Amino acid sequence: MAKNLVEYILENTDLKQKDIAERLGVSRGQVSKWKAGEYISDVKSEQLRELAGVFGDDIEWVEVVKTKKNAQAWLQFAYEADSEWNSLGGSDDEWASLTVRSILLELKESGIDIPPHPPRLDEEGEPIDNTEFVSFFYNFMENYGVLNEWMRIHFSDDDESDLFEQMMELENFLPALALRHSENDVLAGIGADLDRVMAHCRAREIEARKIIRDYCTTRTRKNLPLIHNYFALIEDHPYGLDDEVYASILPTMEDQLPYADRQTIAFLSEQNDMLYALHRKLDLLLSEEQKTILRKMNDTEEKYNHYLNIPEDSETHEDR
Repeated sequence: MAKNLVEYILENTDLKQKDIAERLGVSRGQVSKWKAGEYISDVKSEQLRELAGVFGDDIEWVEVVKTKKNAQAWLQFAYEADSEWNSLGGSDDEWASLTVRSILLELKESGIDIPPHPPRLDEEGEPIDNTEFVSFFYNFMENYGVLNEWMRIHFSDDDESDLFEQMMELENFLPALALRHSENDVLAGIGADLDRVMAHCRAREIEARKIIRDYCTTRTRKNLPLIHNYFALIEDHPYGLDDEVYASILPTMEDQLPYADRQTIAFLSEQNDMLYALHRKLDLLLSEEQKTILRKMNDTEEKYNHYLNIPEDSETHEDR
């Protein structure tokens, strides 16, 4: 059971149950009932929040962010990390706040330590300190954005409210599905217990599979065709799903090309994804000194080719 306001006060202040009872003008027995989970009225909840010095009733969230100002800072950081896919939305701060809260609490439940304050941003919204957590969270939000967009494209059915409700239920599992695709060295870099994280993700995956099975059953019962492999949301890597997403939201001429040309484009896209993943690993593994040396080597090679009037992409005699 989630921790409530009474438990939070008892653990984080010097007040005892009898002190709470006296401050709120109720019996100690009533405080015990609240602690056990009995409903607390809005008036008494507000009084308990004042005693606790917190905002909101979600104590798990309060324990992560501490203050309303810090919660807003986490929201801003998440917006920047989500800039490519805009899965948090740009106009509804309340919905975005709920999503960010869901994401951070999911990460915490998996065993990942959430920093007490979000990474600082400069005037342009870029992280000032490129920490291990920044690298992890940006990669996580990229995976989350792809999965969220793919789900909304393939699961949406505005005319069927029960299908929409099942999709919204499935959305609760996206953080764990995105986390599952984080690379082990990135997770190790933020001090995560890999076994605990993967066990958490596997448990959530089992629940997500059940929702997808129920979704397919609902479509079949309504005589709606199963037009996608809906389980790809779980089984495929986001790097593979993003091509489908782009194909769905952007106009393309690829369908007009010969099969051989389409295969060439697919091959080059796969190579580009592999190169991108390699660059991310190198960025984590190399020290700043090593990166500086590589940049100087690249600059020297470009200047030498320019002196010889050799295009950068041309082959040398040895290459041929």
